[in-house]
Amino acid sequence: MAQMFSMSTSHLPRNCSSVFMTVVSRLRATAKEDVPSFSFLRAATTIATAKEIELTVLHFLLKFETKTDDIEALNFWRSLERIALWMMLVKPKVQLRRTRCFQIINSSDNPTNLKAALDLSKEEKQEICDTLRTASFDTPSWKSIAKAILERMNEHELMIISQTRLKSELNFLQLEYVLPEKWEKELNKDLTKIDAEKCLPMKGNFALLNQKINVKISNGSFSAKQPHLLESPYPLTRRIGNAGKWTRSTFEAHHRYLVELAIKIWDL
Repeated sequence: MAQMFSMSTSHLPRNCSSVFMTVVSRLRATAKEDVPSFSFLRAATTIATAKEIELTVLHFLLKFETKTDDIEALNFWRSLERIALWMMLVKPKVQLRRTRCFQIINSSDNPTNLKAALDLSKEEKQEICDTLRTASFDTPSWKSIAKAILERMNEHELMIISQTRLKSELNFLQLEYVLPEKWEKELNKDLTKIDAEKCLPMKGNFALLNQKINVKISNGSFSAKQPHLLESPYPLTRRIGNAGKWTRSTFEAHHRYLVELAIKIWDL
């Protein structure tokens, strides 16, 4: 069983995505603006503190492939996304993560117990919100988490705007610092050194860009990046581009917007 927990997504059955999308396609008529994301769950299994969620995904893909209760499936996948987010951000100890996943699996035939296993406590939800507000996404593992969350948020926004999803080539999406890592030339009366050091590693300072564009504008000024941000197919990246300039106040407003969007998507 421990070996199952260490599996990477490359070991997931090849039809997992298609099975999940078969389930999800039935849910779109039920909740067009809030459809679960297999991409987010798959990304979660690549994060060290959330990889245990993989076994749960596999178990319930088989369960819901043949069930026709769309409301039950919708509520389950929404809740499992929230559990995955909690694991990614709060980083509970491995034994706690495994216990939680086995509780969910062992409750699969008992709706009351399953709901209890999937529910996060008020304190656990608050931990997620606090981490989103204050965490520094300044290491490779934290950047992977930021990328997965931003992909999910953009997917949510795209579903609302046009009922479309992010392109499947997610490996070609990269995170770009809006305020560049070499930010000294960006300082002005609305963005001090203290402001820059604070906002640089935080979630509100990241944008999703295609790899080719990211390489082209990396470490450029905000004014140099802005046209590319505005042309992005990703709603939250365009939102940054619509800012006249990148100051402490525009960063803080965008950062708050992302936190509130997370609260909405994952019902925190």
